Amino acid sequence: MSITSLTRSAVHARNGMVCSDSPLAAAAGLRVLQDGGTAFDAALAIAAGPGSDNAIMDAVGPETYTFDQLVRLVAAAVGRKARIVHIPPGLLLLLSRLLG
Repeated sequence: MSITSLTRSAVHARNGMVCSDSPLAAAAGLRVLQDGGTAFDAALAIAAGPGSDNAIMDAVGPETYTFDQLVRLVAAAVGRKARIVHIPPGLLLLLSRLLG
């Protein structure tokens, strides 16, 4: 897969644009713009809306972590408690077949 297949095309808008990972948060930001708010007002509405818990972390460096260590590190960075449950793969496969 080439890197160009992972990019999105350019978006052009005449009167404004709102982007969010949550459609509800994007709708809230759009409504603010439609009601005469500024781009900053729309950004505040998006941040206050649902789906604004996504955090972006840059994990570049020479450190090597196990999966558990990485989960705990990310959880600590975003102020959450890491909940890790180790389940045998066979049990997960059986549960996935039962649940469909």
